[in-house]
Amino acid sequence: MIYYNGRYVERDITKPEVEGVLMKSQEELIKTVLERSKEVDGRRTLTCAQALSVAAELGVEPIRIGRICDQENIRLGHCQLGCFS
Repeated sequence: MIYYNGRYVERDITKPEVEGVLMKSQEELIKTVLERSKEVDGRRTLTCAQALSVAAELGVEPIRIGRICDQENIRLGHCQLGCFS
């Protein structure tokens, strides 16, 4: 199941597309996340809202964006659940 266009949809993992939209490669996802993040006090940051927006826009589960942020040392901030600021 993936998050696509504001909703979760089933996805056959053997097919590289959902409703005709090609899934992004890991490299493309990383590039987009890096482009959307900004540097604050010497560290890259991305808000939760931005992370969710990127996931929806690219048709991937939000957890993939979170993992990329961890991998690239991008700090997620302004948590919509209030877990971290």
